Amino acid sequence: MSESELKPRDIEFQRAIFRIANTLHPQVQGHSPVMLWDLPSITGIALYRHYGVYCLYLESNYNRGADGSTVTPESLRETGVALVQALAEILTPE
Repeated sequence: MSESELKPRDIEFQRAIFRIANTLHPQVQGHSPVMLWDLPSITGIALYRHYGVYCLYLESNYNRGADGSTVTPESLRETGVALVQALAEILTPE
């Protein structure tokens, strides 16, 4: 989500997700979150504004990863794993 939509604690949460995920897989990039106006984004913003539910949604061009590499079914699974690992590290600190 665009940081302009988020509360300070959620800005840090979102930054932490991408800071960790960026180190786990080269096709993940989260340096510059932007406001998207497609249905998942609008739904995520509404859930956050009205109910305080943070939604992590990502956009992909399905063609090239953030590092310029070719996207494959395997790399899509790997990026999903990287995001889950990032969340696990944030939500279950040592």
